[in-house]
Amino acid sequence: MLLKMFLSIALSGLLWPNHVPLNIKEEGVSVEKKYSAEKGKIGITMPGDYNVSESESESVTTTKVTSTIGDVTYLFSWTLHSAVLEDSKGLADVSLESFNEQVQGDILTQSVYKYGRNEGKSATVSLAEGQVNCFYRVILIDQYQFQMVVVTSDKELNNVGKKFLNSFKYKK
Repeated sequence: MLLKMFLSIALSGLLWPNHVPLNIKEEGVSVEKKYSAEKGKIGITMPGDYNVSESESESVTTTKVTSTIGDVTYLFSWTLHSAVLEDSKGLADVSLESFNEQVQGDILTQSVYKYGRNEGKSATVSLAEGQVNCFYRVILIDQYQFQMVVVTSDKELNNVGKKFLNSFKYKK
C-alpha cells in the first residue's frame, strides 16, 4: 500500500496525466496484452490490462501506456518529434538525467541499451530512500523517443519485468 501511495504521488505528473485512472489489480495471475501503434510499427507486450493517454504540443506528440499489477507499475511511453533526432546517444543521456530529476531519485546503475543498430540507455534508479526501484530504458530511433519503465519495491527485476522490457518492437 505504501508503494502504491508513493507511486501515485511521486510519479503522477511524470508517468501519467492526473486524469487517467490507474489499472490496479490484486496480485495474482494476469494475462498479457499486446499494445501496438502507428499501424503496427511500434509495439510492446504489457503484463496485463493497460491504460493509454496522449498529449500534444507544437513539436511533439506523446503516448503513455501504463499497467499496474499488484505493487508493480509498467510504463511504455513514446514521443513522436517533429524532426529527426540527431545525436541519439547524447539525447538518451539527457532523457535519463531528466527522468531522474523528475522522480528525485538516485541512479544506481547505468549502461548502454542496444536495439538493433541503435544505442540508448538502461538504468536502475532508486527512489524513496531505496524503498522503490525504477528499471528504466530509453532509446531514440528516427523521430521517436521510447521509454520503458518498471517501478517496483523489488531490488532485482523479476521475469515479468524482463519480459516486458524485452518485448519492445519497432519496425521502420
